Amino acid sequence: MIQPSYLIKILLPQKWFGLSNSEAEEQIYNRRSFQDFLGLTSNDDIPDETTICRFRKVLFEKKFEQVCFKKVKKQLEKNSVAITRGKIVDANI
Repeated sequence: MIQPSYLIKILLPQKWFGLSNSEAEEQIYNRRSFQDFLGLTSNDDIPDETTICRFRKVLFEKKFEQVCFKKVKKQLEKNSVAITRGKIVDANI
């Protein structure tokens, strides 16, 4: 079963890198750094884009999304961490 904490954590790199739900799923499958950030192990299920989409929809409907991002932003500022929007570039030739 996919833990809600994984789904909440997915929203952060999604926002920071401007990823769609399908792109987020793909990055989680392909990048060990994303899996590490989410705290996933090789035995854990990786949420698919539909699961991410449904979870995001519930958060937005209940306005929890705003609360989550505000809390994360406060924690980052408290620890002097600045987050700027990034872009993932596929370097395949």
